[in-house]
Amino acid sequence: ARHSSSALRALEADLEASRDRVTVARDTTLPRLDLTASMGFGGVWNDMGVTDELQLVADLGFSAMVGLSLELPLSNARAQANLAESRLRVDAAELRYEARERQIEVEALTALERHETARNRVELASRSLEIARELAEAELAALQLGTTTTYQTLEAQASLRRAELRLLRALIDQTKAAITLQHLTGRLLPQYAEIAEGL
Repeated sequence: ARHSSSALRALEADLEASRDRVTVARDTTLPRLDLTASMGFGGVWNDMGVTDELQLVADLGFSAMVGLSLELPLSNARAQANLAESRLRVDAAELRYEARERQIEVEALTALERHETARNRVELASRSLEIARELAEAELAALQLGTTTTYQTLEAQASLRRAELRLLRALIDQTKAAITLQHLTGRLLPQYAEIAEGL
């Protein structure tokens, strides 16, 4: 579930960005040494006009320059404050990430337990339906033999309908739990994407 969580991936990207900001802030507290270099090549050319050729009028020239600059911060209190703030933001991002990770684990375990419970309820409701159906059939047969009352037969049929409804509710709960579990594990969208492609 952790690997498929878009919220967790977003928090992970935020954490990486916060770590990058710490690196940048740390760099501003350090002295800076830059090396610069440039080269040039030149000459004077004349356009002949008729033949579209260029003719060299003067000698070619070549120039090169290399430079080194060093920046030493006189007071880096502001840079130190920015660095401290960036580190605090990383700590906060790490805490948010860990909290969301634990929340996803709890949600996945809860969804797994709900799915298991719903599956057990379906099994129990199926057995209960079988028993209610047998009882309703037995009461109907007893009514035809005259050994029971109409009330008891109607009560057995009502019990059968309630057992059917319990089974349907259990199936719906099982389906909802399965969908939640598929969503948390990242299998829901690909499943429906394949169906949509087939349309």
